[in-house]
Amino acid sequence: MTKIVLDLKKEKTEPFNHYWKRSVGSCHAHIGLRADWQQQLKQVHTELGFQYIRFHGLLDDDMGIYQENRNGEVDCNFNRVDKLFDYILEIGMKPFVEFGFMPKKLATGEKTVFWFKSNVTPPKDYGKWAALIEQLVRHWKDRYGLKEIRSWFYEVWNEPDHPAFFSGTKEDYFKLYQYTVKAVKTVDLELRVGGPAGAANIYLADFVEFCAAFNIPVDFLSLHCYCCDLKYVDETVKTWTTLPAQHAYEYIQKNIVLEKASKIPNLKFHYTEWNITPSSRDQVHDTLLNGAFNLEIIKMVYGLVESFSFWTFSDIFEEAGVPQSEFHGGFGLLTESGIKKPTYHSFWLLNQLGNKRFETRSAPLLMTKKPDGSLQVLGWNYKSANESSDSLQITVEFLNLKKKRYKLTRYLVNEKKSNALFFHQQMGAPRFPDWKQRSTLKEKSEIYSTIQKTKSLSSLSFNFHLAPNTIEMITIEQAV
Repeated sequence: MTKIVLDLKKEKTEPFNHYWKRSVGSCHAHIGLRADWQQQLKQVHTELGFQYIRFHGLLDDDMGIYQENRNGEVDCNFNRVDKLFDYILEIGMKPFVEFGFMPKKLATGEKTVFWFKSNVTPPKDYGKWAALIEQLVRHWKDRYGLKEIRSWFYEVWNEPDHPAFFSGTKEDYFKLYQYTVKAVKTVDLELRVGGPAGAANIYLADFVEFCAAFNIPVDFLSLHCYCCDLKYVDETVKTWTTLPAQHAYEYIQKNIVLEKASKIPNLKFHYTEWNITPSSRDQVHDTLLNGAFNLEIIKMVYGLVESFSFWTFSDIFEEAGVPQSEFHGGFGLLTESGIKKPTYHSFWLLNQLGNKRFETRSAPLLMTKKPDGSLQVLGWNYKSANESSDSLQITVEFLNLKKKRYKLTRYLVNEKKSNALFFHQQMGAPRFPDWKQRSTLKEKSEIYSTIQKTKSLSSLSFNFHLAPNTIEMITIEQAV
């Protein structure tokens, strides 16, 4: 059993950065024109606090941006991208722009990726590619203003080190980056551009070396992180060899050490995709384990990264085709119909945490304080598939509280509470629940909570009894 004792007269707090809320991922740009996608995006912004949204396919032909006039000159059409970006800004979010993929008229080949056939070949004319980027960014400047677009991030391509996502060489990507960053900076030098948006770190050192050698601007580094054995990544199978959370920490730490020894040290890292596995057909994403894993990783990599963009907020997602059932192992925090998964609740609980935190050492806890004096204690018992299924007991004691009556709200996410998959199985696991079943699932899958009010006291003790992959939170505030 673990016991944590905090004397509020002696214990110091430190600022607590909610870095995981900076960005969240989605499918491709065109799907952002759907009403249900927009409704879910607004929901996760409001309830979970996400600030930026990143997606693929901004430059795909289904967005209609790249056009040429009769003289063969670049003459863009911004109608669809305006509808999407107007909505993102209208709800209070911002785009984390990913420049990709290749418009067919500019492509050097026919190779595509995903069900929606994004072209992944280099441009046949880098000058026209640069003209496309400059026209697009200049349009954003005219439409939204310089101050607004300076607050965005601009990432060049997606996983160019993965053969599925870029058919060119490493040198081709570096050339693409060079032309792109020059086009963006032509509009305004303060716009933040970065890469290499890598699936792994194999381009990282060479990318930084290239930018340093040729004095090419790079404002941040971006990479992706999936906690599984990448040798087994294959969309035709349903389960991957997931690795302990420590694996993700070591991977990120290794990249930071590598960068600090480079010729442009101390660049900020944005992990623009992360999840437990890189498959949108892996049942683990619907389970308790993914929620507890989420908390384990977010505490573990705290202070190492500038942002940590969960992939993705919704199962409205078509990379591997149209989803064939409500619970199909999609990446999302919400199912396609908007049913909340345990990982959604883990982010909701994180969003309840304060802006100051107490030291909890290696215990699976986050303990925080808000400006109004309320306290929050979030605990979990992450167990990977290969670990023992031991329960965990933690006692938390607060000393020297102001002598008042307190309201304690306890939230619980476990096998039978706040767990959409459990309730879905209880009703016979319908492939596509009807409207009544969906309504029931949404209701039962809301986060479970209880409230207790205390008598006037100056100290408080309570226990967490955490079964494997259970999540529990207690908030403490003065009773009215």
